[in-house]
Formats: sequence, structure tokens, C-alpha cells
Amino acid sequence: MFLRIISLRRKRRMKNVKRLLAIAMATATVVTAAPGAVFALAADSATTSAAATTPSATSTTKVTYTVDDEEVTADTDAKKNPALKLNTVTDAGKTAAITVSGTTEKVYVIPEDTSVVKADVKDQTVTVTAQKAGKTSIKVTVGKEEFTVPVEIADTVSDNVKTQIDGEDSDTVTLDQDTSTAVNARKTAKIAGTSELGLAVNYDLYTSKDDKGLVSGNKNDVVSLASDGTLTAGKQDGTVYVKVYTNDNNGKQMKGASAWVTVTVAKLPEANITFKQKSITLDVKDNKTADLTKVVTLPEGTKAEYEITANNDTENKNAAVVKDNTLTAKQVGNATLKVTVKGDDKVRYTVKKLPVKVLDEIPAPAKVASDLKTAKEIVTVKVGKTVDIKATTKSTKITYTSKDKKIATVDKKGKVKGVKAGYVVVNIKADATDTMEAGAAKVFVVVESAPKKPAKKVTVAKVSSVKITGRKKNSKSLKVSWKKLSGTGYTYEVQNRTVTVTKVKTGKGKKAKIKTVTKYGKWASKKVTSASATISISKTSRYQIRVRAAKSGKNGAWSSTVTSIRPNK
Repeated sequence: MFLRIISLRRKRRMKNVKRLLAIAMATATVVTAAPGAVFALAADSATTSAAATTPSATSTTKVTYTVDDEEVTADTDAKKNPALKLNTVTDAGKTAAITVSGTTEKVYVIPEDTSVVKADVKDQTVTVTAQKAGKTSIKVTVGKEEFTVPVEIADTVSDNVKTQIDGEDSDTVTLDQDTSTAVNARKTAKIAGTSELGLAVNYDLYTSKDDKGLVSGNKNDVVSLASDGTLTAGKQDGTVYVKVYTNDNNGKQMKGASAWVTVTVAKLPEANITFKQKSITLDVKDNKTADLTKVVTLPEGTKAEYEITANNDTENKNAAVVKDNTLTAKQVGNATLKVTVKGDDKVRYTVKKLPVKVLDEIPAPAKVASDLKTAKEIVTVKVGKTVDIKATTKSTKITYTSKDKKIATVDKKGKVKGVKAGYVVVNIKADATDTMEAGAAKVFVVVESAPKKPAKKVTVAKVSSVKITGRKKNSKSLKVSWKKLSGTGYTYEVQNRTVTVTKVKTGKGKKAKIKTVTKYGKWASKKVTSASATISISKTSRYQIRVRAAKSGKNGAWSSTVTSIRPNK
């Protein structure tokens, strides 16, 4: 029984050896064997070298390949190795290389399925070529070490196309008509498409973006398109579209491999780019930068691109750099600032240039005379009123001084206030600056008297409802009251006088008559603030009372006179 088992095992081994030889013969172009090399199959039927084992810790053999643009080092454990990815539709994706280094041993390769992938060995480089879509693996044997590289081959692949116009990332361009005579007319532009897979790029002209308006010969009255992506404006206004795309080896458009560029030809005005100075001067020491937003004025809503260029052999485009609207000096020399507005549906493509000078050090400029000025040499102001002198200068500080503050004062802003009638001189001084001398000026101030205010008309109402409280027997005082006037600020004057009534007989006999005679005493006054008053009186006399109001020094009319009753005896 034991001998039978050994015999069966030997038969199996011989069968596997024959199978291995058959594979070797079938793949004679991809399997290279050293003289006397022996191939065998393990008991699990996996193809392997008879002497292949796990590499020792001192092994220097290295097997590498590229996956997704990154280099991968193969492991003897196939499960740890990512798949090598190829495709059958692009030349660049159809082949790949597996590189062996760190050893002088002969390299052997065996594809698992030669209908899917082919492998050729030259020196220590294995060239892998896709045959058809599928998944397989390639075994690389170096001495006693064996590496299995998984392979995945696709028959479809996606590309990504990007566009530039005249060297800058963009998908729109505006051209001037071919008949434009403008100095900065832009009649041509070049579209450059780039393929992520490195494929050749094609250009087609359309009247719409739906793949239905293909323009025959890539030319119409609006624009003509060359095979290299060059656009040339025609005589007619309009908008067209350029499709930029790539094809596979079979002439079919790659999946997702297209981009559209919008081309507009129009008769538009030039963008109004202006400069606030004739040139920019910097140095490499203290004055290294310039804010372009303070130098260049652009039309509202437009953006500009800045570039340092050399217009001739005497200029150095490395003299300065532009970043984030800031011009920075780098080297001594002359250059040119190129300002470009690319154009839109309102303005056309416009370029303006400004000279740039970079010095080792900017010399201090000679100082100029002060520009201190005043609006008037003589000003007039009323007492209590103010007037502005209105001095102007580019200096950072102006000082005002009144020679007589009793007539007029002046504050730090040049506002003069009249104090009393007269004449006074206000001295004005402007501090010197780095480029300007100090300045001085005088203003003669005439202060006029303030006009008198007209007296305010005051109307005082007449007091009414004056009442006298009845007297008691032997009373020495009399109480008087009246209706209080509405408002504030009133005072009241109460006057009283005695009234004496007597009967006098006149004539004789039948002609004799009795005549009543009334005599009045002098008015006595008393001033109060309330609407009542108490008056001292004689016990036996009758009195007349009257009241009037006063306000702001003006008296009102007297009230009606009220006569007291005769006192009781």
C-alpha cells in the first residue's frame, strides 16, 4: 500500500512537469529559461519555479511597476500587489513596464493567460502588452524569488480634455471683426487642447453646442478654424463654438473627452484702460512695491491681467514681478507692464503698456515751493458768527494763528469766529514735506458788529373777573381776586383808592337843591404774582379796585373798576 502511494505521487509530479513544459512551449516568446532550469507545479497546481521561495531578509531584488502614476514595489505575497492597469484603446495605455533591479539573476516571466496579456523580457525589463479586455496575472521569477503582478485590461477608458487660449486657461474668447482698424484689434487666437491621457487633440467648428451644427470645412463668415486650433475672425458678427476632443485607436471619440470653447466675433469699443502716472519707478531697497490698483484705472466690472514683458533688447522682464495686483522690484533694469482686458460682450480685447524702471536706489527729489493757497485774502465775519478760511495744500499739516484773539479766534481747521468788531490778521503755516518746502500765508479778517435784534412783540391780556370779598364789621383789610391769565411770566398790579360820597345843599328857598358829590382818593399800588391780593383799608371808607397784568416789562390794560360795598357800622 505504501509503495502504491509513492508511485501515484510520482505519476502526478511527472504529469505536472509535462504540463509545465507544454505551457513553456506555448509561451516560448515570453518565457526565458536558463540552461538546465527545472519547472514544476506545486501540489495545488499553481505554476511556480522549482526553487522559488520567500525571499530572505538579505534579498536586494526589487520588482517595480506603475499604478495611477505612482511607483509600486511588488511583494512576494500576490494579495498585497495592486493591479497593473492597461487598455486596448489607446497607444499610451496599451503597454507598461515591470522593472527588476538589485540582482544579476536571470528574469523569467509567465503570463497566466496569453490571450489577455503578452510579456517580453529584455535584460531586466518586462514589457507588458494588452491583448484584450480581462483580468489575469504575470509571474516574475528571479532566482529563488517569485512575484505575482495582477493585471486588469479595459476596452473602454475615459479621457479629460482642458483648453487654453493663447497660453491661458479659458473656454471663451472674443475677437474683433476682420475689417476692424483698431490699433489693438484682436483678430486671431489659438486654442490649445490637452489630453489627460496624452492623446492627439482634434478641433471642430459648430454653430451650436449640440453636435448638430457642424460647420463644413471648419470655416464660415464668422470665423475660420485651423487644424492646430488657430482661430481667425471673419467679416460677420456672431457666436460659434469649437469642440475640442480626443479619439481612441479605432477613431471613436473617447468617453468624456471633449470640451467646448465659445468664440464671439463683434465690433466692440476698446476697454478704457488709463494710467494715473506716465511710468512706475521702484528700487531694490526701500521702494520695492507698487499697488497697481492705485496706478491703473479699469472700466467698471472688468478685470485685468498683468504681465511684465521686455519690449526690446534693452529691457529685462525679470526686473519685476506681479502678484495679486502688487508690482515688486527684483532686479535693476527697465521693463514694461502689460495690462490686458480680455474682452466680453461690451468691450473688445484691449492691451495697454506702461514703462517700469527699477533702480538701485531712488534719489531724493529736489524740493519744490509750497503750494499753500487760500480762497480769499480778506474775509468778513459778524460778531458771534464763523467763517472758513479754506486754505489748501498737499502738506500733511496746516497751522492757523490769530494775532488778536480779543477780536477773532481761529481753530485748527481754519474756522474763524468773530469776537468783537475790529480787524485782525490770521497767519497760516504749512509744514514742509519730503518733496515740498514749508509755506506761509496771511488772511485779513474784518469783524463787523452783530445787528441788533428787533424787540420781541409782547402782548399782555386784560385782567377780567375782578372780585372783592365782602367786608366784615371793623375789618381792616379787603381781599381781591381775579381770573389768572394763561401762560408764564406774568405779574399783577392792584390799585385801590377811597371813594367819598356827600350831599350838598345849593340854592335858597324854592330853588334849593340837594347835590351828591363824590370824591376819590389817590391810587395806591401793590404788585403780586398770584391772582389775588389783600389790601389794608380804613374801617369806614368805600374803595375802588382795579387790576392789570405785566410781562417782559410791558403792562396790559387796566381791568374794569370794582367798588367795594359800604362797611357795616
